Amino acid sequence: MRSKRAQVTLEFTMAMMATILLFAGMIRVFLWIGKSMIEQRKAHERVLMTDYSSAGVAGPLYQLKEDFYTPATFDAAVSSDLFKH
Repeated sequence: MRSKRAQVTLEFTMAMMATILLFAGMIRVFLWIGKSMIEQRKAHERVLMTDYSSAGVAGPLYQLKEDFYTPATFDAAVSSDLFKH
C-alpha cells in the first residue's frame, strides 16, 4: 500500500509540472499576441495620421498598403547566458 501512495504522488507531481509548463507557454503566447496587436495598431494609426498630400502621394491609396507593419518576434526559448564565455 505504501508504494502505491508514493507512485500516485510522483504521477501527480509530474502531471502538475507539465500543466504548469503548458500554462507558462500559453501566457507567453498571449503576451506575444497582445504585444503584436498593440504594435500593429500603432503602426496603422501612424499611417492613417500621416499627411501625404504635401509629399505628392495619394494618401488614401497609400493607407491601403499591406506592408505597413512587421510582426513582433516571438522568442520561444528563454534567453540565457549559460553558454556565453
